[in-house]
Amino acid sequence: MTNIVAFGNSHLLAVQRAFDAQPSCYPYGMNFFLLLQHHYNQGFHVEGHDYVWDTPLIENLERAFGTKTVPFVVTSIFGNLWSPRSLFESPTPYDFFTPAFPDPSDNTPREVVPLRLMREQARQGLKGLPPYIAFLRRFTDAKIFEVLPPPPVDFTEKVIRENVFGVDPNDGVRGKPICNRILRLKLWHLYADATREHCRELGVEVVDVPPNTRDADGMLLPELCSGDSVHANNDYGAAILTQLTALCLKS
Repeated sequence: MTNIVAFGNSHLLAVQRAFDAQPSCYPYGMNFFLLLQHHYNQGFHVEGHDYVWDTPLIENLERAFGTKTVPFVVTSIFGNLWSPRSLFESPTPYDFFTPAFPDPSDNTPREVVPLRLMREQARQGLKGLPPYIAFLRRFTDAKIFEVLPPPPVDFTEKVIRENVFGVDPNDGVRGKPICNRILRLKLWHLYADATREHCRELGVEVVDVPPNTRDADGMLLPELCSGDSVHANNDYGAAILTQLTALCLKS
């Protein structure tokens, strides 16, 4: 059976759970390496200007790639940059406009940031991430698919405040004003577009958001949210697997 190595952040957890629930439904096996979820932490430490990759991660990846033919790798490593900016209002309220979103996000007076600056900030953020793709290329020349993070869900302010993922409840951030829904969606699209561009430069194909998982405005359907402010649930993971299967068969 074809084996797929899945490597990345917590957005792959829904995919893993969906796969584990019905592995016989898919024409491949999957071997998951979820950073920050298990013992790998980030998978590296930095010495000077160099990334030193952790020995357990290297050994397990060598085993995963060495024991079976792995024609495809699935990653989710570029997905978390947009979220911290999109949950709470900036100290100086701002907005930006794109061809898809030419109107103000709300009626609040906001400083308008040029789109080129927002795009450049997103690009630089992606380029500043650890070189996970280059690291994976040490083990394989298999085709790599990057799974985009799910779009924001249109939760109420109360739900967002009570279910903020990755925020220390004691740091005072929960008392800040919530970012409005349109600005959150604008930021998601900004970083999704930057991720697509970055992946093209790296020779990585993007697994986009399944169209049947979004509402008319492009936000994640509420029933597909995991319950926190960022992640999707197992049903969304199954939709990603369906899309991934089609891409693998096509390739």
